[in-house]
Amino acid sequence: MFIQRCDTADWNNASKDQIVNKIMSGMQDGSLRNQVVLMHETYQTTAAAMEELLPYMKSQGWQVVSVSELFKANNKQLNAGGTYNNAR
Repeated sequence: MFIQRCDTADWNNASKDQIVNKIMSGMQDGSLRNQVVLMHETYQTTAAAMEELLPYMKSQGWQVVSVSELFKANNKQLNAGGTYNNAR
């Protein structure tokens, strides 16, 4: 499976607004569809961004899913111990 990811750069001191803008931009241009969004639970800016983003995403018909659910929705097998990256 071709896996793409969206790195919000929260680990690199991205502000709440930078994180929100990155996600909203990807939603608007369609590039966020079926992507794994890289975020870390240890940053306050990430938590603040999610408080804003999650209700907005839901109102726009988007779903936040686990990696397992993403694979299942795309009829792909997720193998224990497997490595997945941007290669086919």
